[in-house]
Amino acid sequence: MEKLYETLLQLPLFQGITLYDFNNLIGKLKWHFDKYQAGDTIVNSGDTCDNVICILSGETSSSSDSSQKTYSVTEFSDQPHIIEPYSLFGISNTYKSTCKAVSEVTIGKFTKLAFLTIVNEFIICRLNIINMLSNRSQNLYKRLWTDNDKNDFESRIIRFFLQHTETQEGKKMFRLKLYDFATLINISHVNVSYTLNQMAKEGLIKMGRMNIEIPDIAVLKAKYEG
Repeated sequence: MEKLYETLLQLPLFQGITLYDFNNLIGKLKWHFDKYQAGDTIVNSGDTCDNVICILSGETSSSSDSSQKTYSVTEFSDQPHIIEPYSLFGISNTYKSTCKAVSEVTIGKFTKLAFLTIVNEFIICRLNIINMLSNRSQNLYKRLWTDNDKNDFESRIIRFFLQHTETQEGKKMFRLKLYDFATLINISHVNVSYTLNQMAKEGLIKMGRMNIEIPDIAVLKAKYEG
């Protein structure tokens, strides 16, 4: 129980909760625990989001497709987190991305009704969910309005990467055709290819067939903002 408490404290929803309140909270949530093996799908894009699913251990990937399936983005995480808590409410109550296990993954989940109960009874959880959703909204808004005096090819490419990722840290994978990428960022195919290969030589990205791997997008973010 103590280990679970320490793990849950890493999730924004439970940060700051006391051990006493945690013991009361655990009894109300009726947790369901499960394990997934590498390659297993935890949730699919389009599934109804009616549970709070907490990743407690292991590495996961989250993949999103553009509306026309022109490109897809996969983000990786090995930290405890909640899968799309923002999909619990709003106009669309479905998952926007497909989440899969990259290694053995342990999850703990509870129902949306149980979530509403703890948010109502525990003010720290209520404040945490407000902060969590507000921070996400503010970060996405700030990203849209971040200026860069340079408008060179590399800056345009990095801007595209940053605007199409949920988090600004860790490994990312973009899957798209080079010609489509050139069209999306309004650069000629030749210039996109040359710039990407230069970035690969610098170790910023890794090039593959129809995919671009970013080892750590935080490095690109620092370069773009600097």
